[in-house]
Amino acid sequence: VDPASNGGDRFSVAARRGLCVPWVRYRNKIDTLEGTAWIRSLIDELNPARVNIEHPLYGEWQEWYRRNR
Repeated sequence: VDPASNGGDRFSVAARRGLCVPWVRYRNKIDTLEGTAWIRSLIDELNPARVNIEHPLYGEWQEWYRRNR
């Protein structure tokens, strides 16, 4: 799951088995509550073994750390 930052971009979910990605679903410009409900519905529908959620600021933190160490 790659959540949108403050509803400003695409909220994406990709199914993965090893290196294979059978599908990617997305919604544009949804807020956090809508995204949470959508993820919950996908979990209920698909019953995945695991769900990984990307932290929205992690990429920005990595870039800051690389520049400032």
